[in-house]
Amino acid sequence: MKAARPSLDAFLRFLRWPNLLLITLFLLVFDQAVVGAISASIGMPPALDGIPRVLLILDVLIVTLIGYWLNDLQDVATDSINRPDRFLVRYPAYASKAKAWVVWLVAIGLCLTAAIGYWEGRLEWMGLYPAAVLGLFFYARHGKFWGLWGNSFVSFMIAALPMLWILAEIELFQGLKDASPVHFESVTKLLLCYAALMFFSNLARELSKDVEDMRGDQAVNGRSFPLRIGVAGTSLLMTAFLLMIAGVQTLMVALLPRSLLLSVFSAVVFFLLLMFVRWIQKLGFSEAAPRLNKGLKWLMLIGLMQLFSLPTTLF
Repeated sequence: MKAARPSLDAFLRFLRWPNLLLITLFLLVFDQAVVGAISASIGMPPALDGIPRVLLILDVLIVTLIGYWLNDLQDVATDSINRPDRFLVRYPAYASKAKAWVVWLVAIGLCLTAAIGYWEGRLEWMGLYPAAVLGLFFYARHGKFWGLWGNSFVSFMIAALPMLWILAEIELFQGLKDASPVHFESVTKLLLCYAALMFFSNLARELSKDVEDMRGDQAVNGRSFPLRIGVAGTSLLMTAFLLMIAGVQTLMVALLPRSLLLSVFSAVVFFLLLMFVRWIQKLGFSEAAPRLNKGLKWLMLIGLMQLFSLPTTLF
C-alpha cells in the first residue's frame, strides 16, 4: 500500500515555521537595534552586511532545524503518546527521508559556514558549526536522561544567539569600547541581562513541556525533572524561574534610560508572570502546563519587541 502523502500544513508544522520566524525576527531586530545603533554611533560600518548577513541567518535557521528534526527522529516513541499529531508519528514512512534531509542540512550548513568564514576572513569560525551540531545530536540521543541539565543546554543554545552576532561584529564592539567605555559597559550589562532573560524564559518553557510530556517520557524510562522530583517540586522550581525572570527584567529596566514604551513592555511582562503564577496556583502545574508553554512563547515575543524599542541614546 502506498504511504499517505503529508499535507502542506503538516510539513510546515514539521518545519516549526513559527519558531523559525521568531528566530529570524530576533536576529534581524538585534542586527538593527543593537549592531546598527552602535555602527551609527561610532561611525564604523558593520562587518556583516548584505550576503554574509543573510548567510549567517540561514546558517542559524539550518542548525535550529537540524536540532528539531534530530529530536523528532529520536522521540517517535514518546511523541506517539504525548503528541500523536507529530509529523513522523503520522507519517512513519518519512523517517528515512528525514534522516537524509538532516544529512543534507548538515552539509549545506557546513558550506554556508565556510563561505561566511572565507568572506569575512574568519575560517576559525568553522569549528563552531560542527560543535553545535554534535551538541544537538547528543542532546537528541540522551537529553531525555539529562533532566534539568538537558533543559539548561537547550536554553543556553537559545541565549547564545546574541553572542554569535557579537562574535561576528567583534571589531564593532571593540570600536565602541575605544570610543566610549561608559557606553560599552552599559551595552555589555544590557546584553547580559537580555541573555539571562532568554535563558530563564526558555528554561521555564522547557520545564512546562516536560510536565506535559511526563506520560510518554515515563514510558521510555526518561529522567526528566518532573519524573525525578515530582510535579509539586517542579512547580516550585517553575515559580523560582518566573521570579528570576521578574528580577532580571527589573534589573534591565533599571540599567536603561527612562522610556514610556519600555515601561509599558515591563508592565506587560509582569502581568504575564503574575498570570502564570495564578494559573499554577488555580489549575495545578499539570493542567496549567499547556497554557504556560504558549504563554512563555508570547513572553519571548514581548521580549523581542522590547529589544526593538531600546533608546538609541544607550549607544
